[in-house]
Parts: sequence; structure tokens; C-alpha cells
Amino acid sequence: MKRAVAEAWSLAGQSSTVSVAVDGNRRGLARAIRQYADREHFHVICSVGRSGAGREDFAPDLTRGLLDRTLPGIEERMYLGPPRRPEDLLFRGAAGIRGETMIINLPERPERTRAVLRFLAPVLGHALDKIAGDESECGRPLGKSG
Repeated sequence: MKRAVAEAWSLAGQSSTVSVAVDGNRRGLARAIRQYADREHFHVICSVGRSGAGREDFAPDLTRGLLDRTLPGIEERMYLGPPRRPEDLLFRGAAGIRGETMIINLPERPERTRAVLRFLAPVLGHALDKIAGDESECGRPLGKSG
């Protein structure tokens, strides 16, 4: 999985990643998110796994409780990706912003994670600029036709 995230991350022009294994440890995930977002000021935090429909799949609920704002467009796109297996329909990851950090729960399957990160790669830089306070317009005004 680390390799899948690193490969996809490089598509976004990012040079380094950090992986933290928290397994079934809710406090560990919450502590890692707070540390990397609040103290170390990471731009993006991705958690992998624990975002399905099982009792112990806590990542989305925990993540949502730590967010200042959600990014429903990213969440919706992750859900709308074509499922390769029926189990893919049970994914329920969260995406949002804490401070100036984007936080995204990724699917556990490497193929699905790659697909999500490939989709995010082209907009990541723009999203991070906006999160950091860039107030410029996102789109150019349409020219007058005449």
C-alpha cells in the first residue's frame, strides 16, 4: 500500500510521503491527524483503510469529527468511481480541511487508492493554494460574444 500511495502522490508533483500505521487504534489515528495537521503543518494527510461498513471501520467518523470543513466534491467523486468489485460500494471515506491541511480517507485496496489519487492529482495544487488563503478567482470570466 505504501508503494501505491507514493506512486500516486508523485503524479501530483509531491516528493515525499509519510505513512503511519494505526490499525484499529482510534486514538492513534486522531493523535496522528492532530500532530501532522496542527503541529507539523502537513499540507495533506491521507489515511488508508478502516473506511468501510464494518463495526471497526471508524476512520470516516473520526476524521469528520476533526475537520473544520468538509470537501463533499472529493467525497462524492471517490464514491462515484466505478466499482471493480461489489465491496467497493461499501467505501465511505471522508475528505475535508483542518486548519490548512487537507485530510482524505482512502480506500484500502491499492488499485482504488491509485484511482482516487490520480483523480486528485490535477487539482491538488489549486486546492492547497485555496486552503492556504489564495483569494483569486478560480475561473476566468467568459468573453463577450457578439
